[in-house]
Amino acid sequence: MTTFTLVLDMDRKIKREQERIGPQDHSGLSEADEKQVETLTQQIQELQQKAEALGEEGEVDAAQEAFSQAETMKEKKNAIVEQAKTSAKRLYVCEVSDLFTQISMVSSG
Repeated sequence: MTTFTLVLDMDRKIKREQERIGPQDHSGLSEADEKQVETLTQQIQELQQKAEALGEEGEVDAAQEAFSQAETMKEKKNAIVEQAKTSAKRLYVCEVSDLFTQISMVSSG
C-alpha cells in the first residue's frame, strides 16, 4: 500500500464517522430545560409590559416590584442556560486518528 492510498482510506473513514455522528445540537438544553426557558422568557416579557403599564399609570412601587420579579426570572433563566452550557458534551472525530473524542462545551468568557 502506498502512502497516498492510506491517506485516501483514512479520509473516507473520517468522513464516514463524521456522517455517523451527524450534526449535533450544541445548546446543551434538554427538552424540559428548553420549555422552562421559553416559559420564563414569556413571563419576563409579560412582567416587563406590566411594569411599563404600571409606570405610565404612576404606580411606581408596583412597577418596580414587577421589574424586580422580571429581573429575578432573568437570573433564573440565565442560570439554567449556563448550567446546560457547562455540562454540554459533544462528539468530535479526530481528523488524524479517526477516533471519537467527547468534548465539554465550556464557555471561556
